[in-house]
Amino acid sequence: MNILLASVSFYPAEGPRAFRWKLLAEVFTANGHQVFVICAPPSGQKLEAFEWKGITIYPVGNSSLPDLLGLHKTPTGSSTQRSDGKKSRLQSLHDLFWKNIWWPDSSCLWYFAAKRLARQLVIRHQIDRIYTIALPFTSHLLGLYLHKCFPHLPWYADIGDPLSIIEASTPNNFRLYNTWNQGLEKKILSNATRSFVTTIALRDYYLQMVPGVSVSLVPPITNFKATTKNKPKLKNTGNIVRMAYFGKLIPKVRDPELAFNFLHFFVQSENTRDYFFELDLYGNIPTEMINKIKRYTTVKLHIAYKGRLPKATVAERAANYDVLVNFGNANIFQLPSKIVEYIALGLPILNFIQLPKDTSQSLLSTHPSCLQLELFNVNQWSVSAQKLTNFIEKNKGERVTESIRHQLLEAFLPQTVAKEYLK
Repeated sequence: MNILLASVSFYPAEGPRAFRWKLLAEVFTANGHQVFVICAPPSGQKLEAFEWKGITIYPVGNSSLPDLLGLHKTPTGSSTQRSDGKKSRLQSLHDLFWKNIWWPDSSCLWYFAAKRLARQLVIRHQIDRIYTIALPFTSHLLGLYLHKCFPHLPWYADIGDPLSIIEASTPNNFRLYNTWNQGLEKKILSNATRSFVTTIALRDYYLQMVPGVSVSLVPPITNFKATTKNKPKLKNTGNIVRMAYFGKLIPKVRDPELAFNFLHFFVQSENTRDYFFELDLYGNIPTEMINKIKRYTTVKLHIAYKGRLPKATVAERAANYDVLVNFGNANIFQLPSKIVEYIALGLPILNFIQLPKDTSQSLLSTHPSCLQLELFNVNQWSVSAQKLTNFIEKNKGERVTESIRHQLLEAFLPQTVAKEYLK
């Protein structure tokens, strides 16, 4: 079968959707399918079509207007600014004007660069099946165009996050465009052969939005082999408890402030005994969140932002910690994909839950070294503090065995997840 993947983000770009579909495309190819990908090149790069592990990749256009104008981020990850630290005129115009009118997201211009080539690829390679991948939702606009051109071809829409439900994380001007957002989701659901989502709540929401359509639930994914090396028990660090968070934080969506407040409460209680706590944060974290860290630092609690890490180095860095920390989402429609990678790393996990029916709870329910603290009930914080003390005393420095990790992660392996997409 000849398969076309349309995704703004794909290898060699990095990001959750690029990572997920790189693994799935490898499985498709290993199973004898021919895979062709149309995508945007990584920020700041210009690439010709190339082949990678049997997958033919066609980079085209730009993933956003800043890339087109050369306002993309530097290789170090910092925003391009003038030497005096102020934004350039183009950057200011982008932030004040363009960010408020783009639709459906910042990658909308990629659609115009990709549509002609995508149509040519369907004809040239005699494509049998089309997959479009979001975020960003611009990929699904391309899917609608291709479905109009080739209505006989099966079209599958992979929806990472919703477009119309959550104002805090919508990729466009929510107040201006949310009617359009809902309309786009309805068109995708109605025209796609099948749509894929990762949470029960989002599946049920879409089935209520457009009754009778096909919406399948698919799990997160991990490359288990990359992180299965047995890690010895961490060298005893005495009364210092080293904790780490790896991932992305988003105001009003995945916000650590409630957890910081609990930790501040915890270290002032009698439960901490002689322990001292260090919490290091790695990943894409907004400046306003980093600036809040100092207010929670006490004699017994130190929180620090350590910057971003290449994905390949996370396992090695995580081995230096006693506990991994997860901050639950503030809604039931999005799933923190890092949870599966946390399980693969084999460390004890402390899961801070912000609301009932948190999407990460079921994923971690069978983990042998996980404590899930429901922080939304402040009256229970004293009980939670005692649970945390007991958890630390039992799990500090321990590691989950490779055999148990393999059992926990079997449903999230690329080979398993790929079967759901190929049904």
